[in-house]
Amino acid sequence: MGNKLEEGLRKGLLAGLGLAVLTKEKAQQLARELVKKGEASGENVAEVTGEILDKARKGKKLVESRIEEAIRNVIEKVGVPTRQEFENLKKSINELKKKK
Repeated sequence: MGNKLEEGLRKGLLAGLGLAVLTKEKAQQLARELVKKGEASGENVAEVTGEILDKARKGKKLVESRIEEAIRNVIEKVGVPTRQEFENLKKSINELKKKK
């Protein structure tokens, strides 16, 4: 996704959902709590932390792909030109300027 608008919207939405970054420290804290409460099957906090981080990464990728698709649909409906269309237009304008 090279478009800065799309990238900015995607990051903003992810941050708003709290999925932009799950720190290892937060995952460890959650893992310790789950193990302590007996809600996690593993007794090893590092193992549970790894599972939490893995699930967070997978969830983040799923959300990112859905957000990217939604943004592309909105941009297409609004009629924002693609980078290639914009470059082609600039090239055409420059060629017309040279002909004058």
